[in-house]
Amino acid sequence: TIASIHLIAEDGTKVPMFEGEKRVDLLALKNFSDVFATSDEIPVGNYTAIQIELVKLELVSLGPLGEIVNQFLPELPLDGLVELVPGDTFSINENENLIIKVDFDVEKSFNQNEFNTEEFDFTPAIFLDIDDDNALETDKLVRLAGDIRRVDDVFEELIFCITTDSVTQQTELCYEVDVDDDTTIYDELGQIITLDELVEGETATISGWLSYEEDEESGSIQETLEMDAAVIELFDTTLVEGEMQQLPDNLSFNLSLDATFNAEFGDSLTIILNEKTQIFDRHGDELELDDLDSETIAEGLELTVSGLLDSDSGALNATIIFANTDDDDNVVTGEVENINFNENTLTIGTDLGDMCVSFSSVGDILSIAQSSAEDITISDIEIDTMIEVYGELLDGECVDAASIISFPQDETAE
Repeated sequence: TIASIHLIAEDGTKVPMFEGEKRVDLLALKNFSDVFATSDEIPVGNYTAIQIELVKLELVSLGPLGEIVNQFLPELPLDGLVELVPGDTFSINENENLIIKVDFDVEKSFNQNEFNTEEFDFTPAIFLDIDDDNALETDKLVRLAGDIRRVDDVFEELIFCITTDSVTQQTELCYEVDVDDDTTIYDELGQIITLDELVEGETATISGWLSYEEDEESGSIQETLEMDAAVIELFDTTLVEGEMQQLPDNLSFNLSLDATFNAEFGDSLTIILNEKTQIFDRHGDELELDDLDSETIAEGLELTVSGLLDSDSGALNATIIFANTDDDDNVVTGEVENINFNENTLTIGTDLGDMCVSFSSVGDILSIAQSSAEDITISDIEIDTMIEVYGELLDGECVDAASIISFPQDETAE
């Protein structure tokens, strides 16, 4: 639960971006982005950090009926404050937009306590992406539920509004949604329809990419944000998660369900595809069925599937699928023993012996403590520093790093 977000100016002034109280389900956002806050009242100037105030951290495990079996309340940082420091200062400029994307990595942030398995420790593995482009599109898809206010089939767009709530305020955000030939629209029965068949006042769920474009008159961010729609659904969607263990046969396959969904659907669920079912990876990049590696599927490919449940057959007619095709699920922990900048490799000492790490294509490198997370470079990592490396195992002795988390000398990676 987040109570406030402030931008920290160069002189130390804290400028409010959000104040209130808002609960965020981080697991629900693993495939999607969400608009948390917007503001046109941030003073022009240079800023060095972003401060997030947390009032509650909660981890729960669910039983087969969706009931809470275990609940963990990790200790909050000092005063509940987490400071996120980008690699460079960032600027708020006159008549320009600034988009701050915050990626809160749940799996990297919560670790089981080494001495008490019934407790979890929190270290803020929170990644920042700050972009000042005046025309920006989000990487991950955004999934919004709201009302269709206006349909314009001539310009192929619609106005779509949602209501956001917090303890202190209720705000309506409206989006100008662009619909093109790649957008699929489903009616209440799951049938594909065209834009001119939509009715103003209907409720819908829209998945797509947010974009922010400069207003030609004011030069500032528009009150009506823009969205490029991938899928529009007029029915109550059903979302399930599980493993795909075989390639589709005649556009259908069985999904071995995660335990959370067993009570409602059993151990597995038939998934039916159509010619317009869209498949994405977790970063929002579109995939084709041919892109799914058969070897990975044989080992169990993690999928999140959304669609319309057929009450007669019990099958799920899939409209959108997310596949976990990442190669960075492997994690190696150890102390840095050597860094070779000529070969872009480093050596870490692990419990199983020395392992080489290639950082030639590494993405994020984060230094984290109990109450801060700072973007750094390889050159900032010192010998004997404890690090966690996430990436693809190339062989028994080397890993191709996708991201690295570094812990200060007085911190320990659990």
